[in-house]
Amino acid sequence: LISLKVGVGDRIHNGEIVASIEQPELYQQLEELKASLEERKFELKELLSYGNQDTKIQQELIQQQRVSIQSQMESNQKNLDFLKSQLETERGLLEKGLVTKTQVASTEQQIETVKNSLEGLKSQLVQANSQKLSIDFEMQQKINLNKQRIAETRRQLEHLEERYDIQTNIRSAYDGEVVELLSDAGIVVNRGTPLFKLKNSGTGNRLRGVLYIPAQDGKKIKEGMQALVAPSTVQPQEHGFMKSTVTYVS
Repeated sequence: LISLKVGVGDRIHNGEIVASIEQPELYQQLEELKASLEERKFELKELLSYGNQDTKIQQELIQQQRVSIQSQMESNQKNLDFLKSQLETERGLLEKGLVTKTQVASTEQQIETVKNSLEGLKSQLVQANSQKLSIDFEMQQKINLNKQRIAETRRQLEHLEERYDIQTNIRSAYDGEVVELLSDAGIVVNRGTPLFKLKNSGTGNRLRGVLYIPAQDGKKIKEGMQALVAPSTVQPQEHGFMKSTVTYVS
């Protein structure tokens, strides 16, 4: 028992916290979850800060690569246009016998080489564009996953805090006045151990009892009858009876 928050003569109300029970295992789990939540928040902060910087650097490198590829493609395209023009001229000269077939074939081979180079550069450009999209997607996936983990840890923490509150704080189920203390802080208590005695005032100082009567006598009892009741632990000769009225018979 960590604390007993009431004393003799105190009036307490239904739902009021009257004592606290130590829960070391739950407390440890609670602290671990809080630390885990802070760690995940820090990871998200780092990801949004340094992750974005890293992504930006990678994207800049990819952009430089794209610019270089496009520059090479423009250069190759100009070279290709020049070689096509040269081939057309050489074919005209070949018909006149001013150049050899070997020279024409060499130009044709250069054209094919440049075409293959252009195709290769186009593939590289597509790959660079795809890589840029992949980096953005992976970064967003990491952020979303981290946010999901934070949300899940928060749900676990809320659930554990509620459980810790229920198992740590003992609340009164009645309104009344404390008439006797039966325990104190520092004492080990089990489930159901009485902590204090309470004079119940929640029903306007009226008691209700449910009595079980043998059938042969029960048939004689009617609603409205007066009854004198004495608990089995009390001597009627010494303390007398409690006057009561029958309100219901089944």
